[in-house]
Amino acid sequence: MPPAPGSNTAPRQAQSRGRNERTAPSLPPLVLPDGPGLPSRPSAGSSSRAISSRPATGSSSRAGSSSAHRSSYVLPPLRFSDAMPPPAMPALALSSSAMPAPLRFSMDTAGLVPVLPAPPQPRTLPSRPPQPGSSQQHEPTPSSTSARPIKPLPSRTSSSVSSSAPKPARAPTPPPPFSFTTKDHLPLGYTAASLWGDTAIVCYDTGYIGPSPRHREPTGEVGMDGYTMEFEVSLYAQPYDKRAPFMGFTELPLACNREWLEFRDPSRADLSNRVAESDFQLSEAVKDDMHNLSWHLRRKYVEAEALLRLILREGALPKRCIERTIAEETNPPEKDSMRMLGCWLVLKELTLKSMADFTLVMRAWQRYTRITSAFLNFVGALVESVGRERFTALFPSEIEKAEYFVQRRKRRNLESQRRGVIFVGDDATKYQRFFRELRVPTYVRVTVDALNENAGIPLSATGTPRCSSERSESMTNVKQRDLPLAMYPPQSGAWNLQELLWRGVLPRDDSYQSSERRTAQFRRYENWEQDMKKHRVALVAKDAARRERFDVTKSDMGTSFEVYDWINQHAPTARRYLELRGTARPADMPKLLPDYAAADEEILHHLHYMPANGPHLATYLPPVHLFFGMKDEHRLATCLANMAWLMPILISRIAMARRPGSKIERFRVKDWRDILWGKGWTKEGFWEGGGKLFFGGSLEELAAAEGDVENPTKYGELPCGHEATVENIQGDRRLEHDMLVLLGQWQVLLFLPSLANPALLERAGVKGMVEVFKPTLENNHERRAPDPIVHHTPDFRIKHDIPEASREERNRQGKLILARIRDIVIADDGNVHPSGWTNEHSVEEIGSDTKRRVFLENFAQVLASSPHARWLDEQKGGTKGWWSTDRLKAYNGFQQVRGGRDTEDELQKHLFLRYVLTSLKTGHIPPEFFSIGSSYRFGYCAKECFKPVVVPAGMEYTDLLDEGESDDDYEGYTNEEW
Repeated sequence: MPPAPGSNTAPRQAQSRGRNERTAPSLPPLVLPDGPGLPSRPSAGSSSRAISSRPATGSSSRAGSSSAHRSSYVLPPLRFSDAMPPPAMPALALSSSAMPAPLRFSMDTAGLVPVLPAPPQPRTLPSRPPQPGSSQQHEPTPSSTSARPIKPLPSRTSSSVSSSAPKPARAPTPPPPFSFTTKDHLPLGYTAASLWGDTAIVCYDTGYIGPSPRHREPTGEVGMDGYTMEFEVSLYAQPYDKRAPFMGFTELPLACNREWLEFRDPSRADLSNRVAESDFQLSEAVKDDMHNLSWHLRRKYVEAEALLRLILREGALPKRCIERTIAEETNPPEKDSMRMLGCWLVLKELTLKSMADFTLVMRAWQRYTRITSAFLNFVGALVESVGRERFTALFPSEIEKAEYFVQRRKRRNLESQRRGVIFVGDDATKYQRFFRELRVPTYVRVTVDALNENAGIPLSATGTPRCSSERSESMTNVKQRDLPLAMYPPQSGAWNLQELLWRGVLPRDDSYQSSERRTAQFRRYENWEQDMKKHRVALVAKDAARRERFDVTKSDMGTSFEVYDWINQHAPTARRYLELRGTARPADMPKLLPDYAAADEEILHHLHYMPANGPHLATYLPPVHLFFGMKDEHRLATCLANMAWLMPILISRIAMARRPGSKIERFRVKDWRDILWGKGWTKEGFWEGGGKLFFGGSLEELAAAEGDVENPTKYGELPCGHEATVENIQGDRRLEHDMLVLLGQWQVLLFLPSLANPALLERAGVKGMVEVFKPTLENNHERRAPDPIVHHTPDFRIKHDIPEASREERNRQGKLILARIRDIVIADDGNVHPSGWTNEHSVEEIGSDTKRRVFLENFAQVLASSPHARWLDEQKGGTKGWWSTDRLKAYNGFQQVRGGRDTEDELQKHLFLRYVLTSLKTGHIPPEFFSIGSSYRFGYCAKECFKPVVVPAGMEYTDLLDEGESDDDYEGYTNEEW
């Protein structure tokens, strides 16, 4: 005998009290959805597993289940059995092994057939169904809900079965499902009941029963309003999915909210009138409204998900309460919220080609928007169940967010209604109470005989449809698909699986054909993927080569390859510092001041002070570290000769860059390499060939530059006064040393203003200049440009930014900050020669205690005025030898301090350390303070130092007096006194 409708043909399985395991249905591999902004697969932590902190129960699978269950893409199996139709229905193509029978029913061609009543219970039945909250409300007990074998039904074509029919082989008897079988076992408090196909449905907290879709097979039909008629999951209650209880909170369009963006019907009023009639594009106003709502819901979704995880992790809900059980089984709708953004991007970026496509995308966006909004209301209900006092005690910092979700749910309850859920079997006993307490509509699907027993339950007709029932041919018969698959209705799958198919929980099997335009997009995307794969392989090989080269050449820089690689990405200036640190400096090159060398060692430990997207190194004069790495003597001499020849021109660019409309910019390191080697300019015809490189190509700038450079015959001078040629420099290591020391002084002189207070520099007449950096290419990819900066660079030449005046007059004019910076580097009597060179100066060469204290005062006042001075006090205050900003400002160089030289030595070490840390905070590796050393006749070339001495006639060489010595110097001193 063939199985009757409602019977369970699943194989026999193990049974235990309170447990009924069923074979999990085999699922085909997931078909990955496509489209911009849409996830390609269930992401970890979103829909691939529950949010619970412990494994969910009640959904274990047998060892012989499909291999799809072992895939990481397949979610824990849903209990499809509670919502699937009987296997004997020809319109449904699902095997009976994947589902148990619905609750008992008995129907033949003549109508309802009464079934023998259940044995009398030991209690009296109520005369009428008590309402929720009544003291007479019945709670099912194990004794009153004992399972009974399902009674086979007669054939649909005959009221009886012939006894002569061949008997099939005896099959194992399946375990009886736990179900309601009589009227008094239904959940009490129903408001209406109706026949629903070949079953019945009872509703609670609502009087509306939607049309029955059980005898229709979904084929992707779309109504005139863009909804999927009776299969629309956002309008009609769907079978309960324990991983998505929030779906019952989905809001419905009503008269009061029908004009809201997430509910209103798509129309041509939403389209822009600035495009062709054949193009369909959102208007700017609607586009802005959708942008604001989409991103607002996305941000609130992230907060709600974090709040839900926090409640579960901290145990805010009792372990055995239904609220905690529901929360642990919930999978947050991460994919739905991302699809909401994907639909918005399609409407924002694409120009659609038909009104049908626009309507489908708009409805898809509304569908995912309402799902996301339902999750927010669901979290608000869970937060409210915790209680305000308990929540405040556990999470005082999150009370504001929690209050938002609680108030949002209450407000939305007044403004709209809920979609509700359909329960089958024991789900009604377990979960319905949670929804009923929140006044969310619930439905229980039962067998017809459950309504007929005990005098029956009054029946009512199903309600009017909530959407259009008229089929739209343009939106149903889609010949070529231009949109992502998630925006089209599923073309297959039973009615009770529509919600899972729409949300991407189950794979779809559709017959939509992609359009030629979309196929071309996929082809371009595949080509791009192949190129990216080749690029990734090349990057791996390049990274391995870099790592090997690092181990060979840079292993002594005091850091690892990973740290070096991070610095290379985030702080290129620090990368150059590390490379120089790992490269031995030639013995005859400039050495660091001892106190500065101690501070320089702290750079490696404070690189985290540098901003993440700091500025590139850009200067008016070439960085001195470029010369340290030159191993070829001829190249070093050539670069020094070119620098000396360009020195007056380079210095004149500082003041000219502040002229209105000037295009003069500072050069970066890669530009200096070309300039020093002579690329882009020549000495012959410099103003014609190099004018564009150095002055932006403006004739006015060129004319001003020619008049600004003093005494053009001074071009190309060495510090000793000789012509700057390769022959005069090459091989003279002492001259090269002195030139680099003077260049280092220039770097410190031009860098110190960037550490001072910008307001003081503006008052001194040094205008700030905005410097915008351009993106750079790295590994054939454009790297984001650093943030723009404002720099103040004074002109330290005589009678330019610093007037010849007294200290009081300079202070009155606001020039004192510039005089302090100059005195730190080149002393108070120092100046800039027309050839561009300065006089040598170093704190270690100061012989007077007073002058040293003045040097310390100037240095302290400049660093104390920095905008980062107080921040450094917070970071380093309390460490040994640290002077606070207030103490630095109070220091007076014309007065001796307690402790004498020891205190001054401590202050000097602190100032160099503060100089280093302040530089890092501004995003730069600081220029170095060099020691002058013991050079004889500093700055003189070998030709000048070893010039033969001409002795006048009649005078012996030994009779010559020392320079500055006279015969009267020793008068008045005895030998003992001398």
